[in-house]
Amino acid sequence: MHRLQAAAVAGVIPWIPAVPPAQPVPRLAPPCRAAALRAELGLQGATGSLAGGVVLTNRGRSVCSLRGNPRARFLDGVDPSGVERTALPAFDRPSDTPHSSLRALRPGESAFVRLWWSNWCGRPSPMRLALTVSGAEFDLRVDGSSRCDAASAPSTLAVGPLEPRELQPRTGSQLPLSAAIVDELHLGPKAVPGVRARAAGTAVFHVGLTNTSSSPYRFGATCPSYVEGTGLDERTESHLLNCRPVGAIGPGETVVFEMRVRVPERATGRIPLTWTLAPATYLPPFAGGVIVVLR
Repeated sequence: MHRLQAAAVAGVIPWIPAVPPAQPVPRLAPPCRAAALRAELGLQGATGSLAGGVVLTNRGRSVCSLRGNPRARFLDGVDPSGVERTALPAFDRPSDTPHSSLRALRPGESAFVRLWWSNWCGRPSPMRLALTVSGAEFDLRVDGSSRCDAASAPSTLAVGPLEPRELQPRTGSQLPLSAAIVDELHLGPKAVPGVRARAAGTAVFHVGLTNTSSSPYRFGATCPSYVEGTGLDERTESHLLNCRPVGAIGPGETVVFEMRVRVPERATGRIPLTWTLAPATYLPPFAGGVIVVLR
């Protein structure tokens, strides 16, 4: 018997319906001054169009805020059909991903404005783009041009809203734990096909956390969160690990936790199952598997 299977037989920490507390909304800081911001434009080809955006980094010494709707326009170049400016929708960012705050952008943190440019048929091509955000205008160099797809149609320059950027965790935050979905392990020559559940139901599975260090490991005063998902463009779920019943985990020792995840109503066949512990840490423990959806 695999040692994780043996650990599951020895005892499983039950699942609890606990969710991480909501992150506090920071106090609105004074507006960012243009001199405190560094703007960098990056555009890449995508099926004849150019897609990318502008990274705005707080290079000042104090916290500041970025508000309002950004605007973009070309400062040179000529297209006889003109330029049509449109808006991009906000990016659907997972709530469990740590990111900067537009209300309080700390020194070194960044925001992002997405851009999409298509169908340029004029000559010459633009080499300068102006981005206006929070009352400040930035003159940015444009490298390359979108393709001409319809000479009689205007060029399109689409601009997204201000968006926070994902924060990179410190390397020192890495946990000495590895994760595995116990239900996915091989039991002798026979492979366990996956976690079984019904559409619109709840899949119950088990995650084994193994101490990969040479010292005993204890969870801190606050149990870490974990994120689980089933793909199919469904939102991930965030919960708190039931770590209170766990004492010290010895080197090489495994503790098995019961997990539950909602199965999408439209799910059929075999769908992915992903599980990540403490997603805000460096290289967080990850486990992947399959849910076999029963009829």
